[in-house]
Amino acid sequence: MTGTIRTLSQAVLMALVVPVGGIALLAAAGSGLTLVFDEASRSGGARTVFLVSLAVLVSVLMLLARMLRRSKRFVAHVNQEEGLQLDPRHLLGYPSPVFVAFDHIQRRFALCNAAARNYRVYDFQHMLGWHTEWSNRTRMELSGAGDYIRGTSMRSPTFEPVEYADNFRLVLSVADAQTPRLEFPVSEREAHRWSARLNAIFNG
Repeated sequence: MTGTIRTLSQAVLMALVVPVGGIALLAAAGSGLTLVFDEASRSGGARTVFLVSLAVLVSVLMLLARMLRRSKRFVAHVNQEEGLQLDPRHLLGYPSPVFVAFDHIQRRFALCNAAARNYRVYDFQHMLGWHTEWSNRTRMELSGAGDYIRGTSMRSPTFEPVEYADNFRLVLSVADAQTPRLEFPVSEREAHRWSARLNAIFNG
């Protein structure tokens, strides 16, 4: 039970870290440029925003580095226990505490949980396949000017629904009745990159 709670809490934390770090980076860059080009802002709020966003960014980077070190240490532990050569450079699922590491030499892979300190090892033949899933969403976007507003020379804006793909997930199908489906949230770019990498690992 303790391992499950620890895993969930760390997974939620890691899911929030990357977007928070991105926002902090943009805020630091924007406020930094303001400080450089606007002397009057150096004694105002821009300096505070820059310092706070920089501190958040540094904290995020330190947390990610710490999680990466922990994940690599756990992979080294699994390698020692099982006599494997799992590659710590490519961990599907990082920075989540639950990830998959691959040993293409011995043709085995391991589902690891660095938070709960447990793992399961499979032969390559247990990998049935992989694919990308996503959710189709709709948002309203400005499409142009509409009719003139009565009594004015202004036009009312018009909007139209636009569909877009979101919430990408790389799904692995494994010959394991206990966990036949492994899902890893990824960006669209990462989904394409990992699909190519998995093809090279399993079919190369």
